[in-house]
Amino acid sequence: MVNAVETSAFDLYLEGQRIFSIITRQELEAAADRFRRATEISSQFARAWGHWAYCLAQIVVAGHAADESEAAALLAEAEGYARRAVDIDGNDYANRWDLAFILLNREDFDGALAEYDRALELFDRRTDKVDRRNDLMVEMAEAHIYAGNTQRALELLDRATRIPDWYRWIRAWALFNARDYAGASAEINAMHKSPGQPGYVPDIQLLLAAAEACAERDNEAQAALQRLRAGRPGWTLARELARNPFRDYKDRAHWENAMKRAGFS
Repeated sequence: MVNAVETSAFDLYLEGQRIFSIITRQELEAAADRFRRATEISSQFARAWGHWAYCLAQIVVAGHAADESEAAALLAEAEGYARRAVDIDGNDYANRWDLAFILLNREDFDGALAEYDRALELFDRRTDKVDRRNDLMVEMAEAHIYAGNTQRALELLDRATRIPDWYRWIRAWALFNARDYAGASAEINAMHKSPGQPGYVPDIQLLLAAAEACAERDNEAQAALQRLRAGRPGWTLARELARNPFRDYKDRAHWENAMKRAGFS
């Protein structure tokens, strides 16, 4: 990828990745700006187009859009950039992934699922397995073992094998939808980061509150709801529902009823 684009464009791309965060709109806009500038320097830099699109969609998904009309406009703009990325390089799984995410949030479920399937196929068959960051950490651990730095080796191995928090968040969503409320709560409570720590997304506590309420653990539900309100002041049931692209009305009703049961309004 470095050889295919200007070095300055690639530097902007890496900077955009480093500053990406869904916690504030300002962070998303700053990341989007880096990807946009990368496309101005190298117009055929497909991943920059795709990541620019992803940032715009995340403004909506993270609940930072001012209203429905702005949300719709951002998603439409994002889809245009994502399709540009796929047009440039449709054999890069990352570009298909970005497009799938945007189609999902435009409620084009069939299109989104098809793009996710294509992205996974490309990842499995056309991604260099040597180029995986976790492999680097494991190899570093081996070097530290030989160097006699056992503790550092264990730290690296723990990082390489640790389940990322957002994996647990999405698994908690799946368990919640499967009505396994105890399992959903367990996944959230097993996360590495805690509420209030840098990088922690407070919205997770709303899912925890809903799961605990459905499990009739009212004290735990109220505690989670308080943590949500501390991190997301002014967030409402209506705003939450507006950003959830459920295909099945029953899934949407289940989520809405669980939030109400937890006392969220």
